[in-house]
Amino acid sequence: MDTGMFAVMPLAQGSPLCRKLKKTGPAIDRWELLDLVKEVSAAYGLRERDITVLHAHLSVLEQGPLVPGAINMSYMKVKKIHLRANVMEARRLCRAETHLEELCFIKRNLSPNGRRYPLKHKGKVVDAYGIDLNPLLERVDELRAVREKMIHHNEISRIYSIKIKERLHQLRHSLSEASLSIQESLASVAAEVRKIIRRKSTGPKELEELMAQLVSFEKSLVEAPCPAESATNASEDSAVMPDKDAACDGQSVRHSKSIPKESKYDFRQSEARELVKTVSWRKELDRGDNRDELVKKECTEGQRCSIEASHMDFKPGRIAALWSTTASFLLMYPEAPRSAHQLYNLLVEYASHFRIDSQSLAEALAILGWERIIVAFDYLTEKVQNIRNPYGYFKSMLNAFRRGETIAGGRVSPPSLSGHHAAV
Repeated sequence: MDTGMFAVMPLAQGSPLCRKLKKTGPAIDRWELLDLVKEVSAAYGLRERDITVLHAHLSVLEQGPLVPGAINMSYMKVKKIHLRANVMEARRLCRAETHLEELCFIKRNLSPNGRRYPLKHKGKVVDAYGIDLNPLLERVDELRAVREKMIHHNEISRIYSIKIKERLHQLRHSLSEASLSIQESLASVAAEVRKIIRRKSTGPKELEELMAQLVSFEKSLVEAPCPAESATNASEDSAVMPDKDAACDGQSVRHSKSIPKESKYDFRQSEARELVKTVSWRKELDRGDNRDELVKKECTEGQRCSIEASHMDFKPGRIAALWSTTASFLLMYPEAPRSAHQLYNLLVEYASHFRIDSQSLAEALAILGWERIIVAFDYLTEKVQNIRNPYGYFKSMLNAFRRGETIAGGRVSPPSLSGHHAAV
């Protein structure tokens, strides 16, 4: 026989008239509870309308602190509760209540016909149909723990963000005199860093990885490359390299030699010849030659100087042909320079990658000339992975060239060994 009664309610036993109340936790102020919910709303995915509806239900409870386990029921009719919820539509209010119930913040305990009203005995509310707020009160400790975790999370993220911005500022300041390509690369990295920091989903773990990437990027800019292989694998014609370099010991060499800024100086042919003369005089003075005899070599205006400087003549056709045979220059600059001014600015930028300053480059250019220095830099790029100190290696190449030796793996010969001044 089907009595129509549930199994949880035995036959011949009625349900209790009043709810058995049992205190399950300490009392808490309703507005303190609401502030707590607001602080952890992001962790639970609460929307603004959810907070508004929860505020409306808390406002209709009896005055005083809320005790978990008591009759904390909001039984105000929907027509009135929507006024407390900033005149929210009944449909949106119902959706907000459904969402809060899914998060176990409330429990909807409506009457069989879906109404909300209190049950009174002797003028006192003993039970009610409506929105039960006890589930929220029973999770106060959980909400506080989540708040502490979020505060710790935000503090760590803020510290990482400040440290990253500070390091980026220092890096930008230290590379203010760097070449244009390095500054463009730094600007691109800075834009990406700012984008990641501004994301709401970025946490301490992502910021820690970002800091590590920024440190790695900084090392790639300010530290000289260490050899990938031992020095014994270097070619026999290479100059003797130092046994130890500061960059290989993990020490920063950022202050030992600043990266030169891209030069906009017009390297004219006449000024190039004067530089050739100065460098040649220094070389002869170092050998102990008489300065008076050297002064006699100085040319009058309009005459050709006795010190050979034809290798400083810029020949576009020869430069273009030589350019097409290089590996590194052709890869970075597909179009060959068309003037001495353009080639000089390009060499200044290219030399900065090897930490060769503009003065050293000008002296090397006066010694080697346009064509030989292109081949020398192309050779230096090929060997850079096996060279501890590219700047020192390049200086040793120049010294060997001054002594009349071939350099760059036999590709560059001094005038005494070749009938012309082009790189061979």
